[in-house]
Amino acid sequence: MLADEYGYQVSRRPAVSWVGARLRRSRKTCLRMALFGTGLLALLVTVVSLAAASAWPFGTDAAIVVAAAGFVLGSFFALGGWLMYANDAAQLRIAAAHPFQAWPCQLERTADGKRLILLLAPDGTVVRELESTVPEQVWLSMRDGRGMLWIAGDLRMGCLVATPGARLTWRAEGRPYGMASGAGRSGGLRAVEDELLRTVAGETFGRLLGG
Repeated sequence: MLADEYGYQVSRRPAVSWVGARLRRSRKTCLRMALFGTGLLALLVTVVSLAAASAWPFGTDAAIVVAAAGFVLGSFFALGGWLMYANDAAQLRIAAAHPFQAWPCQLERTADGKRLILLLAPDGTVVRELESTVPEQVWLSMRDGRGMLWIAGDLRMGCLVATPGARLTWRAEGRPYGMASGAGRSGGLRAVEDELLRTVAGETFGRLLGG
């Protein structure tokens, strides 16, 4: 595992130990939301079918109102619910299969507005670049864009990213070689407080991960 090569901490338990219960609850909520939206869309189809067959007893105006409401609300809940359900399911799959790795990171933005998580070696060079929709509160809370994040998964492909303690989780994708942004390659890790590196590489993080 890449974190081992740099002396960074790797959890002995899979990441699901921290995030499993929360993600399962969220997945159930998203499933209920998606089924509710799907039910509304089914109502839309029913109303339109009855109106087309002249079997709708409440008049054309009522049919239009019900159909419009069913379409708007159904689309919102169904699409949003199924997308969030799929996202939670993907996070759970990664978390169940991989441990957390501790990485000192730098957050950067590309010229086209995409957000990157740069994984740093102890000398400050960039080891990997992950493309990610970093949550706004994480983006703003990391001073100068530098700090520690927990990463689970194959760093070449889809990953699960978490704040320390796994209070917030989201997904990221490894950027293929040849797409390097060049960001963060100067200045080194000297800009990061020594305590951050000691935490990532030392016993403090091990205790955070429960050994």
